[in-house]
Amino acid sequence: MNDSTNSTEPKSLASELQVVRQAFPHSLFDGEGWERLLVRAENVPAFLVENVFGFEVRLGQPEPAADFCVTIQAGSNKALEFLNFAQDERKNGMKEPDKYPHRNSRTHSRRLHTNASLTKLLSELSTDGSFANKAVPHGVIILEYDVVAPEVGQDPAPGVFWGLGNHVGPEQMCGVVQMIDIAQTQHVNSSLDDGKTLNHSTEDARVASLRRIAEATMPYGRISQVGTFLGRDQSGFRILVRMEDRSMIGEFLHAIGWTGNIAKVIEWVSKFDFADIGFGISLDVGIDGGGGPKVGLEVAAKGGWLGTRIANWQPLIDVLITNGLCLADKGKGLQKWCGYMRLFSSEMHLLLKGINHFKIDIQNEECPEAKAYLGARRVRAQDVGFG
Repeated sequence: MNDSTNSTEPKSLASELQVVRQAFPHSLFDGEGWERLLVRAENVPAFLVENVFGFEVRLGQPEPAADFCVTIQAGSNKALEFLNFAQDERKNGMKEPDKYPHRNSRTHSRRLHTNASLTKLLSELSTDGSFANKAVPHGVIILEYDVVAPEVGQDPAPGVFWGLGNHVGPEQMCGVVQMIDIAQTQHVNSSLDDGKTLNHSTEDARVASLRRIAEATMPYGRISQVGTFLGRDQSGFRILVRMEDRSMIGEFLHAIGWTGNIAKVIEWVSKFDFADIGFGISLDVGIDGGGGPKVGLEVAAKGGWLGTRIANWQPLIDVLITNGLCLADKGKGLQKWCGYMRLFSSEMHLLLKGINHFKIDIQNEECPEAKAYLGARRVRAQDVGFG
């Protein structure tokens, strides 16, 4: 679907979304869900977005609403701008609350804690020789914000995730946990001195569990992403394992000691009997080192959201609709999402839109839930050879 609209320079993610509203299918984004999205996105500065953002859509729920995510790259001009913004807000925010998006003092305090977490992580990612700098390719942090179903009184802080390089194996898991602890400790106590070093025992249950999972994963794939939800219970973290062979997913779950319904996971894998499909398993790891009862089965057309078209995704959408995990109007919304939109301001831009992957959450005998993860990127038309 290709559209066009006039555009002005956005000041926040919310203003960016309002500019491109017509690019968002109403079956996916509308009504109270759209309004909640704008309220949440108002507190995300436009310079933090770097013109790339994404959405999580629950396909079995009739409400047209979505969670969202943005990315920030350590060492980039936008990251430096954020660091200056965070420092300025920490020093002057309480004195001049009208200068900043948050007016409520409690919410503002939580924002300061979140900024402290991101500042520390960006610093680690930008430090030559640090574990974070070596472990995370390109130094990209993904921030995920709950919009659809936030818990009552939930901290508005985002989930913080980062991808791991191919070379990160079991022996580096202590460093991975240290990165998680930096984020969580800074979020809880933003007054922690920047120079303070966190000490971690190799006997830490989370380190031991993550090392065990990483070792068990080696014959089947690798841990490609890890993160934590700052606004939720900080008793654990989430990992994503990229699988090399779909036929080995059941054996992999046995190998890591997952106690959930493996047969149901295998059944769902078999439904996506298509070529050029990749699979991943997301799993929560608790503070006691144990895996949670739920896994997320990730399914994606190979090529990424910028390298695929709706034709690559339609067979997967059909499987979800046929098995009752995707409403028909949500499926039509996904069809309309894929494409691009012309944006006219001082120079022509394009809003590129695509599907990144689907995830099916499977937990014991409960009915699975399917989610679509959508990507959007604003680019100059001349940079992609358009017009």
